[in-house]
Amino acid sequence: ATVSVLYWNTQRASNHQSTGSEERLVPPFSCVLPLYNIGISREMLKVAATTTAGVASVASCMSLKWFKDVHKKSKKLKGRKKVTIIGGGIAGVTTGRLMKKAGHDVIFIDKEQPGTQCSGGNGCTMGVSGLSHSLATVPTLISTSKWIFRSSVSRVDDNRFSDKKIFRDPHFYLWGASYLQSIAYSNRYNHNPSLHQKRPFVEQETSNRLFKQLGLKDPIKFEGRLKPIWGGGVSHFSHDAVRKYLEPSQVEAIEPCLGDSDWIKAEYCDRDAHGDCAAITTSLFDDGGFRRINSAASKVTSAGTFLSNGAFIPSDAVIICAGAHGSPRIARASGFYLPIYPLRGYSFTIPVTDASLAPKASITTEPHDLFVTRLGDSVRFAAFGELIPVTSNVDPNTDLFIHLERVIRHCFPNIDKFCDWNKRVPWTGSRPVTPDCMPIVGGTPIENVFVNSGHSFNGFRGAAHSAELLTQFLNDDEVPPESLDYLKLYNLQRFSWLPFA
Repeated sequence: ATVSVLYWNTQRASNHQSTGSEERLVPPFSCVLPLYNIGISREMLKVAATTTAGVASVASCMSLKWFKDVHKKSKKLKGRKKVTIIGGGIAGVTTGRLMKKAGHDVIFIDKEQPGTQCSGGNGCTMGVSGLSHSLATVPTLISTSKWIFRSSVSRVDDNRFSDKKIFRDPHFYLWGASYLQSIAYSNRYNHNPSLHQKRPFVEQETSNRLFKQLGLKDPIKFEGRLKPIWGGGVSHFSHDAVRKYLEPSQVEAIEPCLGDSDWIKAEYCDRDAHGDCAAITTSLFDDGGFRRINSAASKVTSAGTFLSNGAFIPSDAVIICAGAHGSPRIARASGFYLPIYPLRGYSFTIPVTDASLAPKASITTEPHDLFVTRLGDSVRFAAFGELIPVTSNVDPNTDLFIHLERVIRHCFPNIDKFCDWNKRVPWTGSRPVTPDCMPIVGGTPIENVFVNSGHSFNGFRGAAHSAELLTQFLNDDEVPPESLDYLKLYNLQRFSWLPFA
């Protein structure tokens, strides 16, 4: 890891020299690296030292038994119990509504308003046409190696980036170890391919059913998704989805906004859906009449939750739904590890000025991975994945907002005809990504502490399903067989083959 960071910084130092930077070399180390002919700078030594410290921190954690026997310490909640939920996103709020429906007193802990963070400005798609298998594969690892050191934009179809501070974050190396082990043991929990294949459909159906049962009217719009493909793009539609190829005239009939674009072919899936994730989350929370403690949680125990100000909130059960930054940070402070890492996304939400030309439903462009969704009187344009540290706040990359505008105008050159660009609302939020891109649902090594987090790219689609699974796990004497299969698939113990487990 240290060598890779040194390599990254040699390139950075080379750029400094080529642009006439005045960055000085450390005198005792002003030698020349043989392979790159670049001197060792203070910045290089600083990053190398912090990276080495991060690796040492990982090594110090390997004696902790974080994954063993997580279900043996999980007890059913009998009678009316006090349940604390950490996190007010779509996963946490849906879990809270179902736990309240089961007869428990629910209290939320979150320093942010419900429906913000990752639930606030995401792509709002609830599709079944995407890939449904684990992304812990060798091809994905190879493709990741091509962008893991990319922090700036070079091409219009660049859509994956990383902040250099991740190389100073111990969580990055822990997560990387989890990812490599998931690849090595990919067959261990992929023994039921049919479960993976139908998972998107089950999650979509469960979300629509539960949201309606909880009082929302037509929360999900089943209006299909169009996927125009530019040169260099490939289809990522699943073979399980109902899809068809369209002629240019058909595309323009469905989405007139694509009439001036230079795409070369298009596909359509009529099973895909979309909805307003933030509005659904806010409505579910408000209708639930919950009390929210406006604070961050710092640590959990079997008896309750410590807040960042030192206060203690007692409860019979704690459910961690704190997203990409909160979930792994709270777990680590509490003595166990959740393999979740933040992948930040960027979006613009723009008011519609001409409804006849604006996108009608949902569009995903390839190879840009630009997700376009109509949300009432506005359009959401969401894209990119940027790895950022768990342990420190990183300001949004302004270059990526500029790049997002470039991508939008490349795909929709006529955008000023149907949107008021000057009133665009920027947003960033981090997806909680696990090594296999499946959520972590169930017990933890701490008695009375549970988790429903790590939904990766499909939090909106999968949150209701995982909330229902956890509610059944905690309350029902007889859990349906298919639910047991999914609970085993999502169990934290699936990472128990790690050498420090």
